Amino acid sequence: SELEFHSAMLLKLAYAGRGGWSPGKSVTARAAREFIEDHLGRWVAALAREVRAHRAASPYRELFGLLTAVVSLESRQFRARPSPLSGRLPRDFMQDD
Repeated sequence: SELEFHSAMLLKLAYAGRGGWSPGKSVTARAAREFIEDHLGRWVAALAREVRAHRAASPYRELFGLLTAVVSLESRQFRARPSPLSGRLPRDFMQDD
């Protein structure tokens, strides 16, 4: 869902850029940067490491390698500085069932 949300922001940004909608373009670019910093850019690399560590099937390893590269590129493009997660989150009692 986070990837889908980011793709919607990219479409909105492209639309704003083509139509000369400057206020919308700057607001959307800032929102995309903050979303990468606070959400998308934090978990992608950690999940990719877990996929490799658990020797997931090749398509998944390749997919997460590509996703990591894309999010890294997006981070540079938007000048985002996410604080990546270092590993798994602590146990969540809501998931016990």
